[in-house]
Order: sequence, then C-alpha cells, then structure tokens
Amino acid sequence: MQSGLDIIEGRLESMKGEADLQKLLARMQKNLGNMSAIVHTLLIMARKPNDLDKTAIPLESVLNGIFEEEYGGMPENFSLLGEAEEIHALGDPFLVRMLIRNLLENACKYADGSPVDVRLANGSISFRNGGESIPEETRARIFENGFCGKANGSGSGLGLSLVYRACEHMGWRVDYAVPPEGGNEFIVHFPGSSTGG
Repeated sequence: MQSGLDIIEGRLESMKGEADLQKLLARMQKNLGNMSAIVHTLLIMARKPNDLDKTAIPLESVLNGIFEEEYGGMPENFSLLGEAEEIHALGDPFLVRMLIRNLLENACKYADGSPVDVRLANGSISFRNGGESIPEETRARIFENGFCGKANGSGSGLGLSLVYRACEHMGWRVDYAVPPEGGNEFIVHFPGSSTGG
C-alpha cells in the first residue's frame, strides 16, 4: 500500500504545475481504487476460508466486464478461447474478480507486444502471452510478496502474491508454466466448476 500512497503523494506534488488536471485526477482515482481493492482483498482473506461468501461465478461474464471497464471492450490483441457454454467457478466473487484482473493485467504488461490468450475450461482458466519468459532461476519465487519476477518489472510484487493467497484461501491453485513456443502462462485450477448458460 505504501507504493500506492507514494504514487498519490507524487501526483499531488506534480499537480502544482500540471496543465492537464483531468488526466492526472483520473490516474489518481485509479490508484485509489487499486489501493481500496487491495485493502478489501486483505480484509476478505482475514476471514476463515469457511466464512467466505462462495457462489457460482460465471467466469466469461467476469472477463467481459473487466474488458469493458479497462479497455472499452475486447482489445484486438486478446483472444478468449474455451467452452461453448459459460464456465462457473465456486468462489468468493470479489476474490475471483481480483485474481482475474491481476492475471489479465500481468499478461498484458509483460506481453512485449504479443497476443494475449485467455482460455476457459471446465476446472481452469489460463492467461498466456508470448512475452519474455520469467527466468528459470526466479520462478520458484514469483508468488512471494514483494517479488517481481522480471528485471524490467515495474510492479510492486503484490499482485501475484495476492492471486496465490486468494486461490489458496478458496481451495484453488495457481501454477506458472512456459508454453512450448515460449512466453508465460498462469493457470488457475478451481474445484466445483460447472457449465451453464
């Protein structure tokens, strides 16, 4: 959270000479929203796993909502692949949305201009890009709090840690793999999935 506060403090300082306040205020609002989401996530994960509000969540609908909010629709470099029917996963709605958003943002951020594939299957959702693979010597640490898996990483190292903890809290699992053609793939496995439409 400190990095988010530092960003806001820096933005406020730069407002003194900023000509385009609307853009600056929009960035600040997004940073505040991200910080609020992190706090909310931590509060949810402070509960016992049995106390979570688990419901059947339509994953494609969640993805489409995030695409609409973040990109105004499905970006050209994305493809959504998978089952013909909507896949539902049993989990906490807020945690599921957070982990999908974090994995989607990482897939985009480290795609190095390559396409991003999101694959839905009964029991899993994966996020794949053709960017530079995470170095083998650091892969075991990618879910550690504060660890950024790439030298050019500009993140806080919190996103994947929260994804891992949210999965663990809901009885899910997240794995990292390097596809045969290279790149990165994060696969989330969840129990209690179903199709429906």
